[in-house]
Amino acid sequence: MEQTLDLVLGKVLSFVGNELFLLSGVEAELEKIKNELEYMQSLIIDTKGKRGLSDLEKTVVRKFKEKADDIVDFIEEYTYFSNKNRNSNEFYTSIICFPNALIRKHQLATKLHHIRRSIREMRETSNQYYAIDRHHHHHHQQQCNKSDEYDTEWAMKKSIGELALFESDKNLVGIEDSKNELMELLLGESKDLTVISVLGMGGSGKTSLVASLLRSPVVKKHFCGFYAWITISQTNYTIDNVLRSIFKEFADRVEDNVNPQELNTMNQVQLVKMIMKKLQHKRYLVVLDDVWEIENMWLVLKSALLENSLGSRILLTTRKEDVATFSLGTKRNVYNVRPLTENKAWELFWKKALPHDPDQCSTQLLQTARNLIKKCGGLPLGIATLGALMSTKKLEFPDWEGVLRSLNWELSNNQRLNSLKSILLLSFYELPNRLKQCFLYCGNFPEDFEINPRRLARLWIAEGFVELGRGMTHDMMAERYITELVHRGLLQFTRRNHSTQCLTMHDLNREFAVSIAEEEGFFHVYNGQETNQHNKVYRLAVHENYRGAFGSMSKVRSFFVFGSNIVDSSLLLQNLPCDFTLLRVLDLKDFPIPELSKNIVNCYNLTYLCLKRTQVKELPKGIGKLRNLQTLDIRQTEIKVLPKGIVKLTNLRHLFMRQFNYAAKLMEFDHFNICYSTKALAAGLSNLKKLQVLDSVEAGKDTIRELRSLTQLTKIGLTNVHEVDGEDLCILIKEMKCMNFLLLQASNVNEVLKIDELSNLASQFLAKLYLIGKLERLPCWLASLECLKILFLSWSRITDGELILSHVSTLPNLTTLSLIKSYEGNQLWFENGFVKLEILLLCCMPQLNEVIIERGVMPQLEKLFIVRCSHLLIPRGIEHLSRLQMKRLP
Repeated sequence: MEQTLDLVLGKVLSFVGNELFLLSGVEAELEKIKNELEYMQSLIIDTKGKRGLSDLEKTVVRKFKEKADDIVDFIEEYTYFSNKNRNSNEFYTSIICFPNALIRKHQLATKLHHIRRSIREMRETSNQYYAIDRHHHHHHQQQCNKSDEYDTEWAMKKSIGELALFESDKNLVGIEDSKNELMELLLGESKDLTVISVLGMGGSGKTSLVASLLRSPVVKKHFCGFYAWITISQTNYTIDNVLRSIFKEFADRVEDNVNPQELNTMNQVQLVKMIMKKLQHKRYLVVLDDVWEIENMWLVLKSALLENSLGSRILLTTRKEDVATFSLGTKRNVYNVRPLTENKAWELFWKKALPHDPDQCSTQLLQTARNLIKKCGGLPLGIATLGALMSTKKLEFPDWEGVLRSLNWELSNNQRLNSLKSILLLSFYELPNRLKQCFLYCGNFPEDFEINPRRLARLWIAEGFVELGRGMTHDMMAERYITELVHRGLLQFTRRNHSTQCLTMHDLNREFAVSIAEEEGFFHVYNGQETNQHNKVYRLAVHENYRGAFGSMSKVRSFFVFGSNIVDSSLLLQNLPCDFTLLRVLDLKDFPIPELSKNIVNCYNLTYLCLKRTQVKELPKGIGKLRNLQTLDIRQTEIKVLPKGIVKLTNLRHLFMRQFNYAAKLMEFDHFNICYSTKALAAGLSNLKKLQVLDSVEAGKDTIRELRSLTQLTKIGLTNVHEVDGEDLCILIKEMKCMNFLLLQASNVNEVLKIDELSNLASQFLAKLYLIGKLERLPCWLASLECLKILFLSWSRITDGELILSHVSTLPNLTTLSLIKSYEGNQLWFENGFVKLEILLLCCMPQLNEVIIERGVMPQLEKLFIVRCSHLLIPRGIEHLSRLQMKRLP
């Protein structure tokens, strides 16, 4: 509940620095409110970190949450009011609307003043009781003789971790292979001190697996019973306490008597010396369970856990990839815990679901059980906990199906799931505040949805979740956020096709995100059930066919429709809310909407508009009113021309206009005009000073010259390029210092892309290069692109194969190479290089009859596609490619 204060504080901070202030005194009032909220937040976080929230503090947080919602409403209303005034005719606003504007300003100022006064009164009232409550809690601690203060959740995790040592292997399922693999690492012949990191998300069985190893007689004999098990807390551990625990554990193994009071008075240096003395001539094993931070801890531990060349081992379990891979200056191995297989998951579920027997279940019930298991994604803790829960249910379909359909409610309210909830939520509570918002936001997407990471980044930016770092753009910072969530195991990367990676969210993580987000009013998912009209809905994601009226949606800031799940779009279109005045994000990707309401131009707060793969034919002429718009995506729509007002969108950062004549499939690459651009007037493009992505626009001398001043562009796509544009094009490319993506498509098959006169690029970051059109020769600057990962050459029709390969073979980071009608010779000889190439596509080269791959070339190649190369036999040297999966298409 206290996370709500984090969300609203971020909103207030960003608003205080906004340029839209038209009302004197607003900034000062918001600053005072911000100070009040920061005071309460610090108090709550400080208290919770030591002992958890009391009932009184929970009440205070709930009351402040209500006021936080009022602040969010005010900020959005004031922003809307300011933006509306900026878009009004100056004479009309100053003469006709002045009285109404003055009244509205006064109303907003009065509203803000009342909010601040009520917050101050709430704090003063709560402070009167807070001192009494804290004194009572302190007295209760003394009566209980608690010498240490532990966080409740960590205490539970510590207890679970240490109790795992006493669990029987009979209760574990599917760990045999993992246990044997870890045993080999643990008992290896190396005498060097070795760190073994066991990596996996919360609930994946890391602790149970390592505990099973320690129970093994073979391990106990190998280390002569000289081991220590330490559970680390991500919020309350101190290095001194860790050192004391290590020393006490080893002292207990040799039955040394330790005076607790004397141990507690030792400083860090004394503790390190005592441990070193204890380990000096011993082969030892130290288990550090559930490690969240390693760098600072290792600075001290590396002195205590000495290298004695006796084959000692340090085993650590963690859910954070950066911890598992951190360089410790010692030999180390990283072991990734695998999810349970389908058969083992089924076995574990029914083992915990006793006394129920799957042989007594109906077909319907068995399918529900499979769906419940699928939700767990092979996560042992999730499977075991849900199995135990279902053991309390009758073997009746409605009961089991009810749990499946309301799993996020069960996770929030069913005490039988508390152990699962506490383990998984540790990852969430440990996140920095901005990442909490970003993680919750991912719950907007449907279950098993493949999330485009760039789309997600743009949405986060539009919502205001992404802060600016020194020397970094919003896009770069958002990419860092994604990497952090992946390293923490809260999101996973998976490859969608031969060149695109996407993000997925574990089903249980998503269920937790949805339950937290809906409890906090962060967003609401419409999945066929009635929307709760009594709660404010700020973000709404429609996942299922709509069956009724939305009701009042005046508070909605973000609206998503996942069109692939909507069978009947007409009913939803009839009931789309018309009072979206405060809308910030509108994402209708894949939804078959035929037109966009003209009223959209009155959504002055709108920052993100996605119409990709809709049936919209034109944008409203008044699109220039949307001065806050940051992202406009009209790819694969029927929009042929952009309105003139597009050049007024001075906050625009991402403009996507690439259209397709054919589906982007390998079998259709023999068509030249696969893609084209929505037409835009060249005049005024240079006004878009914040534009970072332009994909794509029709080229022309005026357009290219307008783009020269936009040196901040990172992604550029130009279609309909003519040979006469060569000189201007080279000047443009040379001046783009931040460019990481470049697409150039000639106007027709015979038009030459004249880009070889450029000697070098200013950008050192170019990672993706798409050249579609005839090339007289490959540009010499191609060989200098050290960051290039993807190279796509289509219709180049170069006759010298050696020239092609010599330019690209030495590129150190090239992972994907596509050659489509790019070579008109008989032989391609891959003589050397291509050290990181993973994917190679050879397409539509009918004269090609021989491909030679020398030993040691392309050692990482995983996929080789050969398409419409009718005279090409199996490449010579293919036997050298141990990782290869070859696909030959007609």
